[in-house]
Amino acid sequence: MWVETARLIENKYADYDGFVVTDEISLLPYHASALSYMIQDPNKPIILTGANTSSLSGNFLTDNPRHLLGAVWWASWRGQRGERIADVSLFFGDRLLQGNRAVLTEYGAGSDTFAASGQEQDRNLSRGTMIVRDGMRLDAGLIRLPAEQPTRFNPAMNLDNALLIDLSSGITFSGINHIELAQSSRVPALLVDVAANYRTRVEPRVGEKRGEALLMLDLAQEGRLVCVRNQCQPSSHEAHALALAKGLVPMGTVTRAAAWTKLGYAMGQQDWNMEQRKRFLERPFANDMGCSGLATLAFG
Repeated sequence: MWVETARLIENKYADYDGFVVTDEISLLPYHASALSYMIQDPNKPIILTGANTSSLSGNFLTDNPRHLLGAVWWASWRGQRGERIADVSLFFGDRLLQGNRAVLTEYGAGSDTFAASGQEQDRNLSRGTMIVRDGMRLDAGLIRLPAEQPTRFNPAMNLDNALLIDLSSGITFSGINHIELAQSSRVPALLVDVAANYRTRVEPRVGEKRGEALLMLDLAQEGRLVCVRNQCQPSSHEAHALALAKGLVPMGTVTRAAAWTKLGYAMGQQDWNMEQRKRFLERPFANDMGCSGLATLAFG
């Protein structure tokens, strides 16, 4: 679906001044993040939106018309000097957020359903100041003069052979079982989402079983692409270098949606080798990182 959206926008890019894309609420951050990688340096607004409730369910108080009108308004907005929203963004409630930094906070009906990760939640992902314009809040970094370089399209995405392992609630038996499943299934790419205060030991302590940390290293040494994200908790350049030396890819300060779709984009580049994919995943792209690719995995 994400690739189809990118191709449709590419085919119609010269015909329209802006684009509005609708999707189911839980998929909006993923859809927006995917487009931010496949449509590079956009000089036109590409705005995603959705609704908490649908009129098809019999609820006539749906917020879909308000969100759709707001997205269209921003897509057609121009400043006095010709500035516009020139990015992939997400509009919900009364907020316009950078698409690959938006996180779903709740399934409520208010304007706080989505937040800019880095504004309301974690300062490490802060890109610009949230400003108020015409009664709506937006990331000031989205407003700029259109770039002179042409927009580049690369609608490629492959998550068919990737696995997301969730360790964000701490170390659990299910998390270790998922890693063991990855070993047996031979999937070539994994994204491991770990807790913010997570620290990985290179060697087990005396009497300790071979845990999830060493299993991840085993996968990397087998030639798998193992990316680690730990919830916007940057570490040091030394830890970053050590993680790379061990074969893991410490992703920078990105949202889970951005990390997952960025992995899919890297796997979709058929002419890239493993090292090219690693370099792409650990570095900022499309303003997705708040800390310029500092390590998100610390070894102790």
